[in-house]
Formats: sequence, structure tokens, C-alpha cells
Amino acid sequence: WDSVIDGNTSMEQFLNIALINAPLEKDYTILGQVLGNLQQAKNYLDLMAPMHASYNSKISKALSQMSLRMSMESYRNRDFQRRWFDAYISLSSHGEALKHIQSLLQSKSHIKGLSIDQDLRWAMIRQLNRYDYGDAQALLAQEKHLDQSDSGEKAAIAAEAIRPQSALKRQWLNTIENNDTMPFSKIRIAMFNLYPAEQKLLSAATAEQRFANLPLMDDKGPVFMRSFAAALIPTQCSAGNINAISDVLDTQTGLSQLARRALLETRQEEQRCVKIKLLLQ
Repeated sequence: WDSVIDGNTSMEQFLNIALINAPLEKDYTILGQVLGNLQQAKNYLDLMAPMHASYNSKISKALSQMSLRMSMESYRNRDFQRRWFDAYISLSSHGEALKHIQSLLQSKSHIKGLSIDQDLRWAMIRQLNRYDYGDAQALLAQEKHLDQSDSGEKAAIAAEAIRPQSALKRQWLNTIENNDTMPFSKIRIAMFNLYPAEQKLLSAATAEQRFANLPLMDDKGPVFMRSFAAALIPTQCSAGNINAISDVLDTQTGLSQLARRALLETRQEEQRCVKIKLLLQ
């Protein structure tokens, strides 16, 4: 994976190796690292859209099928089963897998040995809402009513903010930028769920606004800015966005060192993504 990040190996080579060898991994920590790298690879592929759409679809299905198979086969080891099932949820993006997740959530299907606790329920609901699949919105409303704990409220914010709806995105962005009454812990949840990689068109619709408002966000202080920069500086895996970040660095000279460093790091990540995209062709 380091070789992929450095632009020396194609992502396709890494994914081919990982799909064969990840199911054989017996070290719990290493497995977690590999699954994290696979999620990062999936994010890169989503950011590359519409390029490599067919390949992305094929890989997405392969990753979710592998994770489901290992969730089912790992019923004797609860920790490994949970790790694989977490991956199954986060890597599922096509209809068949999402249908199965909804079926599990509604107790119409079961996986031997797997106990679906409250945290898993929210993770599944979030993923269904991320792709606006099936009864996602109704399931969110129902779970929000049933779980009114602080963690439940935060999970509900994540599931709502991640929904792929333009008007909803603008409402949440306005809340993030202007609301002084909602606790920062909840604002932060909305930030990190507002624009997942595959929603790059929705992200692009407000990119100019987010760049323009960076000085105002910077004025809110380092704690706020650190999260805003990590979650909401626009990413597109494109030369155009690299230029847009460079323009902000050149023109908004009053930004704090923290904000400027975040912009430089985002630009570097964009350059890395473009390089990976070119190697994949």
C-alpha cells in the first residue's frame, strides 16, 4: 500500500493481492490495517469518478462479498467476525449488499454468531442512508425515536448528514458555518459525514463557498478549524481542484498557519490521488 501511495505500484496490483491474501490474515491488528487500506482504496476510486466506474463497481462488489464471506466464516472468533462485519458495512455500496444489510437490520436475515448491537445498528442505518437505499429514511427516523441517548443523537446526525440530497447538504453546511447553539461535538460529526468520497458532485456544488468562507471558519479558532479543514476542504482528485487550492493559498494570505498547512496537505493528497488515477489507466 505504501508503494501505491508513493505512486510506484498501481492500485489494481494492490487490490488483487489484498483480495487473495486478506482472508488468510490471522493477526488481528494487521487485518485491521489491511481493511483500512482497502477502505482508503475504495475512497480513491470513488473520488476518481466517473473514470474507472466499471472497475470501481467490480471491485466494490468483490470487497463486500469477501467481507461478508469472512464475517460468516469467522463465527468462532467474535473479534475477527466483528472486524470483518464492520468492513462489510463500510465497503457495501451496491444494491445486493445494501439489500442484505437492510434485511439483517430488520431481522429478516441472520449471520451465525453475530450479535447486532446498537452501534452496529447505527452503522448499518448510516450506510443505507449514505446511498439512500430502500427504507433508509424511515429506519433512521425509527431508530432516532428508539435511541435518544447522546451517542444515538450523534449517530442520527451522521446518518442524516450523509444522505445524498443537495438541499439537505446546504442546510447542514449552513448549520456548521453559522450555528452557535449546537454543541461542537455534534457539529464535528456532521462535518465528517457531509461529503463522502462518492458524493463528489454534491461536494463540488458548495466547494466555492467553502473555499471563500475559510477565513471566517479560521476565526472560530484552532479546534473548530482543525476539524473543518480535515473534513470540508474540497477534494475532487483533479488538476482543477489542485489549482483551486493553490489559488486560495496565493490569495487568502491572512489564514492561520494551521489552515495553510491543512490546505497544503490537502493539495498534496489531491496530487497523490491524481497520480494513482493515472497509474490505474
